[in-house]
Amino acid sequence: MDRNQVEQKAKELVDLAEGGDKFALTLELNRMDPQDRLAVAREMDRLNEQRRSSDPDLPDIEITTSPSEFPGGPHELSDLQIKEERAWYNPLRWFGDKYAHTDVYDPPEQN
Repeated sequence: MDRNQVEQKAKELVDLAEGGDKFALTLELNRMDPQDRLAVAREMDRLNEQRRSSDPDLPDIEITTSPSEFPGGPHELSDLQIKEERAWYNPLRWFGDKYAHTDVYDPPEQN
């Protein structure tokens, strides 16, 4: 994918992630090769930060990468979560974590 394609796909997918649509997001990301998948996820994270600067109530996209299974290979996307601040009346906010983490991506299974 070229830079414009990565940006366009990230714009489409950031809405899915912020909305918690795990099935559609996983399907779209797993159709890509690993390098494109990571590039799109990083662009989604960047776009999400931009959007959160004007609307801090949006959930925060967090990506996790892992080294390739091949020595010296590039990193790959291993997880994508959204983080939202729990409501003030939620007891987990006071006795646990202030934030709720929701998994919105399942990486492809290794053969």
